[in-house]
Amino acid sequence: MPLEYKFSNFQMQSECDLSIKNYYLIAFGLSFIYTLLLFPMDFIIGNSGFWFNTTTDPTQHVTGMWAFVHDQWHFPLLYTKLLNYPEGVSAAFTDSIPIAAIPFKLISSWLPPGSHYFGIWVLSCYIMQGLAGAYCATILNGYKLNGAVIGALFAVMMPSLMIRIPHAALLAQFVLLFELG
Repeated sequence: MPLEYKFSNFQMQSECDLSIKNYYLIAFGLSFIYTLLLFPMDFIIGNSGFWFNTTTDPTQHVTGMWAFVHDQWHFPLLYTKLLNYPEGVSAAFTDSIPIAAIPFKLISSWLPPGSHYFGIWVLSCYIMQGLAGAYCATILNGYKLNGAVIGALFAVMMPSLMIRIPHAALLAQFVLLFELG
């Protein structure tokens, strides 16, 4: 088979519109696989030493989350008396990602002791980043295969995303990409 035929066949396939479902499934799959290749499973499930290194910020995030989860419910909602005794403090000031902390507090009694959600948060942010990149690519390219691949991979490989790993609360950059799209 001549090379020209193979190339033109690939070009025709990449120019065909995918269904919206398949388009985003491809972006999801690429983002998920990339994230699993990038981070070890211990990191994602929260057992990695990275989360407990006392010289970096993630220890503060985990400590704030544990204080919030193990305290009684208070008003304001994120308030905990287990930090900054006796006045207490909002867990939001510990970068504990309030949008994840509140649901986690509801299910924490069913999870093993010492569990936290920061690894899952990183995985979720990378997947959402890939989906947002694919979403932005639809502006230029429609729902084509090359748009899903390039948009998703470009978004998850951004250095500005990787450099935010020690600050998990800053990983939600996908919100900006969805707004740009």
